[in-house]
Amino acid sequence: MDIPNEIYLDTNIVYKLFDKFAEAVKSGKDLTHIELPAVIKFLKEVKDKHMYFVSIITRAEIFRHLHSAQKLSKEECYVVWDFFLGFLQVTEILVKEVDFVEISDALAQKPARKTTIINLQHLWVAKKDNLTMLTGDKPLKERFKVFYDRVIDYIEFQQMH
Repeated sequence: MDIPNEIYLDTNIVYKLFDKFAEAVKSGKDLTHIELPAVIKFLKEVKDKHMYFVSIITRAEIFRHLHSAQKLSKEECYVVWDFFLGFLQVTEILVKEVDFVEISDALAQKPARKTTIINLQHLWVAKKDNLTMLTGDKPLKERFKVFYDRVIDYIEFQQMH
């Protein structure tokens, strides 16, 4: 596979960054002075070679985590989210509908955990926009090749460079 230009970032790729952002917000530190997780550090190093994408689904997952686990307010969630989009120059895809028939068909072909339904929504967005999905979820990548095969894990992405 050639080095993909347009990358859809699965939520599990950016979770640790948002935990770092939440710690900074709670301690009153500047978001630009956090220690970056290794994955994010690498994404930042190679960002001139790629266009990064997330979706409103990602935002919903991140906001749930920031509010429920990190106790950030709605306003703080937006501050952190907006900073993230600018920090890595990420484009947010606003999804208005998801084809649950197609997702149901994929789930009827392979066994899956409950959380896989959210992951397949991300995969559907990547597929719809012809993006390569970057994920830390190897079972998703292997199990659902039949649904969409433009999925790479972080190690593969790093080795491409």
